[in-house]
Amino acid sequence: MLFGPKTASLRADKIIKKSDTPVLLIHGADDKDYPTDKYSIVSHFKEGCDNAEIIIRTSPDNSGHRNLLFAEDGTADDGIIEKINEFLNLSIK
Repeated sequence: MLFGPKTASLRADKIIKKSDTPVLLIHGADDKDYPTDKYSIVSHFKEGCDNAEIIIRTSPDNSGHRNLLFAEDGTADDGIIEKINEFLNLSIK
């Protein structure tokens, strides 16, 4: 069985910490759905994680839950796209 009670209760933070796979987490500081200090994966990485790079978006234009990759005008935010590409270029070998 690929999905069931055991897999439904897995915690992403624990899996990421046990893995040696590089992980990029992008989270909004003003995310109301999953606040960074409560329910988000990021909240479990206060001490950091060797294989996870964490980017917290703080600009009012892109610090929520659904606007992380976009500028205020709705176009792609070149800065975050560049950071994602840097991570991928370093992580994929």
